[in-house]
Amino acid sequence: MRIETFGWWDIPAALDIEHELFHLQPWTEGQFWSELAADNRYFIAAMEDDVLIGYADLFINTPDAEVQTIAVRGSAQGRGVGTELLTSMLAAAIEHQCTRILLEVRADNARAIGLYEKHGFVVNGRRPDYYALGVDAVLMERHV
Repeated sequence: MRIETFGWWDIPAALDIEHELFHLQPWTEGQFWSELAADNRYFIAAMEDDVLIGYADLFINTPDAEVQTIAVRGSAQGRGVGTELLTSMLAAAIEHQCTRILLEVRADNARAIGLYEKHGFVVNGRRPDYYALGVDAVLMERHV
């Protein structure tokens, strides 16, 4: 596996991953293009044998950075891909002199919450019904 810059050519495969993982609220093609067009994003791809297996997007607004998304294809989960993506984003935040990294995650996504806690994120709030009725967002942060 290698981490590289996410490019426009990765969008079709990313849309497949979005529909696999986030079938109720997947990112659209337009959202990917918007993220790619922004100059304050650190958007990366996890590749295996030239196949997109995951991606992550960090919004850098020094002194803060905000995780926009981390997604790992189901067949690649549990193999450290999410950890590699998150580690790369943490390094980018430090490189851009950010002092805090923020994110929100579905309250029912225990695997993601565990990943974030393992990397020093703590819960700092909750948004009721953010993703859907009865599906809260857990707000997390990490100081760097």
